[in-house]
Amino acid sequence: MSTARAAGSAIPNPTTRLDAAKDAAWSFVSTMLGEDAASSNQIALVSYGTNANRAQGLTDNSDALYRAIYGGYYGGYYGGGLHTSGGTNIQAGLAEAQSILAADAYQGPKFIVILSDGVPTYSNEGTRATFDQSITDPYDSPYDFRITAFGSSRVGNGSDWKLSRDDMYEVWVNRQIRTVKDNVLPTLSQARLAKDADIEIYSVLMGSDSSFGTGDYKVANHVMSEVASEDTAEDTASGIPHYSTIADGKIDELAKLFQKFSQTIIEKTQVWHVDDPMSQNAIFGGFVDPDNGNLLGENPAGADYDVTKDNHVYWNLQDSDVKPEEIPGKKNQWRYEISYLVTLN
Repeated sequence: MSTARAAGSAIPNPTTRLDAAKDAAWSFVSTMLGEDAASSNQIALVSYGTNANRAQGLTDNSDALYRAIYGGYYGGYYGGGLHTSGGTNIQAGLAEAQSILAADAYQGPKFIVILSDGVPTYSNEGTRATFDQSITDPYDSPYDFRITAFGSSRVGNGSDWKLSRDDMYEVWVNRQIRTVKDNVLPTLSQARLAKDADIEIYSVLMGSDSSFGTGDYKVANHVMSEVASEDTAEDTASGIPHYSTIADGKIDELAKLFQKFSQTIIEKTQVWHVDDPMSQNAIFGGFVDPDNGNLLGENPAGADYDVTKDNHVYWNLQDSDVKPEEIPGKKNQWRYEISYLVTLN
């Protein structure tokens, strides 16, 4: 689908951070719901400022998502599109995204891609907590607890990541009282809840040091890098880390970055590894070339197979020697074949 189809005209060149964010979101949608993507892919859109807003629930309808991003009529309703408002409640945005994904019955991989251009100046008040020193403040000092549940009451002044004395509040942690003094701890606690729910998070900080208040870029950089999921060796090798920064002078590259995110997610959501359990009465006897029936042995050169002691054959479909056959009449569906000998005991 071209970017002009739903709009009726080409997307304008990004001139502001908001324009860049809209174009990046649309680039993501166009790839995730494009011709090369799985038919089961769905996307939701959450905007956040002072509060979080579910701009569009999970859908595979690109027209509905276009309306949520750019504004316009669809299905008899008018959408105002993404717009700026108030402060920066990253915690509420993450919580809303996690809520949408948690309510979906789909058991496959789930992802959050989050964009921010500021420090967290709001968060929702925590209601429960547990002792944990894995979360650090912007100065790399560990908090000794993290928040595990949130209410609907909002705290913060909309301009500072630290809470005023009036906004600070107490939570019980295993019969002890701890004081929440900033919006960083709630934000990173919410990200931890999402990651503990097996949601993979990509995050982007937009802006330059000079465009932030004194010391704020360090805070924003810390928050958004810690919000992101930890990179694996495969992520590092791919060149697409979970955390990225985009300087003001390069905001036109944001759409390209989001397209890379979507391409990476498409790869990660494909079924690339097969587990073939053999009968407990079968003894593995070596792989066979399906084309000519020749025995290839237990570890054929150049093929990514693994046979375990628990009588399972594991097969990596991304191996370059694997040659799939496209299923006639089935778009983007492929047949893979593996052959091996067994001896019945």
